[in-house]
Amino acid sequence: MLLNLFGWGGALAILVAYTLNSLRLIKQRWLYQSLNCCGAILLVVYAWNTRSHVFAFINLFWTGVAVFGMWKLRRSGNSFRSKSS
Repeated sequence: MLLNLFGWGGALAILVAYTLNSLRLIKQRWLYQSLNCCGAILLVVYAWNTRSHVFAFINLFWTGVAVFGMWKLRRSGNSFRSKSS
């Protein structure tokens, strides 16, 4: 049961981030990257425990992309600024 919550929670976080970004409803780049990162981590846990190693690899990569994005935002000092159109 808990494992399924990890899977559904991770999928929901990534889909919400993508939808909000696509509809230009999310202004904070940090929030977008954080939703992606948290969602991907939850999906890694789910995938690893269900022995879906390819799915785990994809989401580990996705986590890395999100962490890199957050690092770049923090480094540039734009962590909490709105995305420019």
